[in-house]
Amino acid sequence: MARKLKLSEMPEAEISAALMQHGGDVTRAALMLGVSRTGLYAHLAAQTKAAVAVVVAAPVAAARVNVRIKEMKVPAQPVESPAPLLRAVEARREERRASREERPSPLGESGPYMGEIFGVHGTRAPRVGAPVSRRHIRVLAIGDSHFHPGLPQTMRCMALIGHHAAATRPEHIVHIGDGSDWNSVCRHTRNDTYKARVKPSIRQDLENFRENWDMLNAPMDAAGVTSSRHYTMGNHDAWLESFEDSTPELRGMATGERDSILARAGWTNTAYGEFYFLGGVGFVHVPLNLMGKPAGGATPENSIATQATHDIVFGHTHRYNACRRVKMGFANQVTVVNTGGAMPEFYVGDYAQNTQGSAMTSGVLDIDIFDGRIQGNRLVTMRELETRYGHLVP
Repeated sequence: MARKLKLSEMPEAEISAALMQHGGDVTRAALMLGVSRTGLYAHLAAQTKAAVAVVVAAPVAAARVNVRIKEMKVPAQPVESPAPLLRAVEARREERRASREERPSPLGESGPYMGEIFGVHGTRAPRVGAPVSRRHIRVLAIGDSHFHPGLPQTMRCMALIGHHAAATRPEHIVHIGDGSDWNSVCRHTRNDTYKARVKPSIRQDLENFRENWDMLNAPMDAAGVTSSRHYTMGNHDAWLESFEDSTPELRGMATGERDSILARAGWTNTAYGEFYFLGGVGFVHVPLNLMGKPAGGATPENSIATQATHDIVFGHTHRYNACRRVKMGFANQVTVVNTGGAMPEFYVGDYAQNTQGSAMTSGVLDIDIFDGRIQGNRLVTMRELETRYGHLVP
């Protein structure tokens, strides 16, 4: 009977192949090799002590790595030829890049996550539209606009905002979501009720969304505005996903049409609750708490700023507000800004008649970002937009 090889006697190629086959999962690789998980961990740690430190902390220059290896009195090995664990992790990273599963971190590429090292896949990172920079980044933020087939005034609001973008030419334009009410798939109005009789059809909602979106983009396109354009899905937008989830036969029909309307006008989008970063500032329709629920309360900006670790721009409540919270540490603070709404002045939807009333804000925000923070924001009200650009809108 052949003697069973000890782990130290096994070829490195065999260990590497086992790790690669199981995506870096040490437990499964150990079972395949017929060795203990503890022993495999110890073996890998002995060979990759310096290299794993690079993976977990952050990539550093090769010279600095060699200095650390000498200090630790560990036999040096070239950074270009990592140990089996690192090769397995890098192979998995290449697979993820090829399949477009991985997105860059807002802080840049800094090596694999710990979850990747130990075989946990499917991690999600925020979308980054512009990295942190000392250079000024100007952003036009558009709040909830809640288009509705029975509210044609929203088209004038969109045209005014489009002319403002054409006049100011910001580098980035972000619509914070809830572009439409999407009452056709409203979950709060059952189809067997009297109120449901006035609900629009999905086709009417989609056509209305398209018409309003054309009004927003037309002035910018005519003026040759090259700003990046991004849309962060809101809770009303997510109703379409929920409707299609409960009606699998229609999956992709309504959401696909909505997304194509955005894409044809040059807009990218992120899912409801997902952050989109510009210069280190996160844009999202509304931050979700640890239970996956929208951050709420009478002044959600306060609670968000207390918990947040980076500046945030959000909407959802239709009330403009800005809050800054100083944190422990040197020059450490967080600013949270609520965009308010971009609906016709004094308009209040049926769902907010008894709760918000005249507390709602109508307009857009001009935001300045640099050094990874919101350095300034200015509310341009819908009335001011009308005064500036009303003569340009028929």
